Amino acid sequence: MKRTLALGLVGVLLLSRSPSLVAQTTIISITASPARPAIGEQVAVTISGSGSLSGISFYVVEATAYGVPTTVTGPIVLTSFPMSVSTTFPKPVVYYLEVRAQQGKVPIRRDSLIAIWPLVTDIATPRTGIFAGKAATITIVGRGKPCPSLTVDFGDGTGLITLSNVALPLPLQHTFAKAGSFTASVRTTTRECTGQASRIVSVGTVMP
Repeated sequence: MKRTLALGLVGVLLLSRSPSLVAQTTIISITASPARPAIGEQVAVTISGSGSLSGISFYVVEATAYGVPTTVTGPIVLTSFPMSVSTTFPKPVVYYLEVRAQQGKVPIRRDSLIAIWPLVTDIATPRTGIFAGKAATITIVGRGKPCPSLTVDFGDGTGLITLSNVALPLPLQHTFAKAGSFTASVRTTTRECTGQASRIVSVGTVMP
């Protein structure tokens, strides 16, 4: 009876020292900011978890319908929880955000996101106000790699401006000839850049 008990205790000790049980890793979340990035945009990916970091790495993988998925980022060895990794996405497709052990093919956790084309989101005007006869900075707001082509209309009758290979955000100098309210607008003109925006611009009279 005593011998059986002793063997049982030895078995428990050996089991408790097993690397597969001691070196457990739990990945709680993989979050990207922004959650729906534009291609070429810097994205912060944060991996949260607990347990052993031995041999744990992060990958960004382009999902493909056929063939072998393409690794875009990685392996990046995780050194702490949480850990933030900076990356970009080159194409407007689905990507897997993966955490793997010992550079294995099967991820401990896999999340996915969709990267989109460069995006125009807004038109910004200076907080100090805009006055007739004085140059003002009107900013086309957006994100992602340069936009191939877009048009801008300041709404004051000066006509459309067509711009190419536009890095966003884009500050533009414009002078309104007279006071009043004008609707400034921007539109993308190619498939490889999306979005449009408009804003009512209030132009005041310069006080003497």
